[in-house]
Amino acid sequence: MTNKIKIFCGENWQDYELLDTGEGEKLERFGPHTFVRPYEYAVWQKTLGEKEWEKADGKFWSSKVGTKAGWKMTSVQSSTLHTKWEMEYKGIKFFAVPTPFRHLGFFPEQAAHWDFIEKQLLSVSPR
Repeated sequence: MTNKIKIFCGENWQDYELLDTGEGEKLERFGPHTFVRPYEYAVWQKTLGEKEWEKADGKFWSSKVGTKAGWKMTSVQSSTLHTKWEMEYKGIKFFAVPTPFRHLGFFPEQAAHWDFIEKQLLSVSPR
């Protein structure tokens, strides 16, 4: 059995990728950076090895695991990680920013909705 989840995050989005999930976490790529964030519903084993997860630029720790909640950036990569960085989806540019709530200022799974709205608007708008 594979641990792959279908996530609807928009068509051909180059700046976002769900890399792995499992053991209460998800490993994601946002532009040039990778992050580990809590994902309570991922109760299965991780697919990628621990070394891949350890390469992440940052991890959000939940207070549920007995530590102070918040982002911990890795010592090697945090010097190259800015507080915000530019991302793009279908020509729309925006900034990703780690927030105190484990988010990065946008929700990749909403891109499927953005695609739907775009398609609806194009179907009724004169060109």
